[in-house]
Amino acid sequence: MIDDVFRIIGEQDHYVLAWVCYLISATGVCLVFLRMTKNIPYRSLRRFLRWSLVVLLYTPVYTMVDENWMVPAFLVGLYEYALGNEDIAKKAGLSLLAGIGIVLVVVKLEFFIRKYLHLQAD
Repeated sequence: MIDDVFRIIGEQDHYVLAWVCYLISATGVCLVFLRMTKNIPYRSLRRFLRWSLVVLLYTPVYTMVDENWMVPAFLVGLYEYALGNEDIAKKAGLSLLAGIGIVLVVVKLEFFIRKYLHLQAD
C-alpha cells in the first residue's frame, strides 16, 4: 500500500520535472526565434510567425491512454501519426489549428486597429 503511494508521488514528480524542463527549453527556443525574426520587415508576418511558434510549442492535449496526463500537442500529433493512429493525431492537429486560427485573428485585429487609429507601426 505505502509503496503504491510513493510510486504515484514519484510519477507525479517526474511528470512535473519533465514539464518544467520542456517549458524552459521551449522558452529558450522562443527567445532564439525572436532574435531570428527581428529583421522581418512586415510587422504582421513577424508577429504571426512568433505567435504561431508559441502556439505550436505551448499547446497541450490530454493523452488518450490516461486522461490525467497532458503532453505537447505537436509531439502527440507527430508520434501518433507515425504509429498510424490518425484519429488521435487529428485531435492534436485540430487543437493546434484552433490555436493558430485564434492567433491569426488576433494579429489581423491588431493590424486593423493600428491602421484605423493611425498608431505608430513600430
